[in-house]
Amino acid sequence: MYHYKFINFFQVLVEAKDDGSLLRSGYREQVWDLVEEISTKIKVKDSSGRQLTYMEMCEPYCGKNDAFITLLKLYNQNYSRIDVSALK
Repeated sequence: MYHYKFINFFQVLVEAKDDGSLLRSGYREQVWDLVEEISTKIKVKDSSGRQLTYMEMCEPYCGKNDAFITLLKLYNQNYSRIDVSALK
């Protein structure tokens, strides 16, 4: 993994158009897809011409989204159980 020191760091803030929860079905999947795309698919060229993804140049910020990603994973695992138990 490359270690780059950037002066500029950016964050992407996301909200639903209707100001509702992003944990709703459909919205949650779109947020997951956005995180995946930013982390692995968007590439930038460094000064030597190498194409790098966020994951290849994120130090020391690589773990910044770990809690959020864990929340999405846990919510996906428990979502159907919560719905079923609410119907009983």
